[in-house]
Amino acid sequence: DASHFAVSSHPWLNKLACNAALPLLFGPTSWYIQHVVQHHLYTNTVDDVDLYHFLPVIRMSRFTKFTETFKYQAYVVFVLIPTASVYLLLVAPLELLSGAERYQQCQNLADFVARKRGDLMGECLVMCLWVTANIYAHGMWVGW
Repeated sequence: DASHFAVSSHPWLNKLACNAALPLLFGPTSWYIQHVVQHHLYTNTVDDVDLYHFLPVIRMSRFTKFTETFKYQAYVVFVLIPTASVYLLLVAPLELLSGAERYQQCQNLADFVARKRGDLMGECLVMCLWVTANIYAHGMWVGW
């Protein structure tokens, strides 16, 4: 809810609550672009990016033609959800910082990234430190 600015009427409190999800779920800045901007502008239409994240193994809308691979999507989803978290935590911020042509639906993206460059870099740093701290504390292969 914080990423939708619904936790509080105070912007700083929404930002604090949203950052609490880092490094466990997603980076707030890339989530804002990926979900709040791109999804909410085009919710459940052909241009909604959330409908195409998991193609060609998971069909999320009627706009995608059904194929045989979709028969297994109830099982595949358990493998894809963790990879989606890694994507939102590390890959998406790096794509934004590098200027990847992935977010064409966002207007003034270069300006937004320029203003949020420090936040994006900080989110990447926190993620790397989180992984490093866990490897240091628990060892590389514990739990595998």
